[in-house]
Amino acid sequence: MKESYEQLLIRSVANCQSYLQAGVTTIRELGSIDDVALHLAESLNRHLFLGLRLIALGKTITMTGGHDPFWASFADGRIEVLKRIRGVIK
Repeated sequence: MKESYEQLLIRSVANCQSYLQAGVTTIRELGSIDDVALHLAESLNRHLFLGLRLIALGKTITMTGGHDPFWASFADGRIEVLKRIRGVIK
């Protein structure tokens, strides 16, 4: 089902709170649409809402035709991968 970015963000906040209520205190996120998990993790770190500890990756980096084509950042070769990694770190 297609949902707006705002709906995705609200659902993500609700999920964080549900996990915390269930006793989960830390989640390692392995890839998210439009870097929503990075924004969520930043909000959690700033204590803007009650939630868990979120270690977020944001967009994954994959080769053209590789795994995770839905929200990945594509890079082919060592130089392109390094550029993508530097962009993520920035």
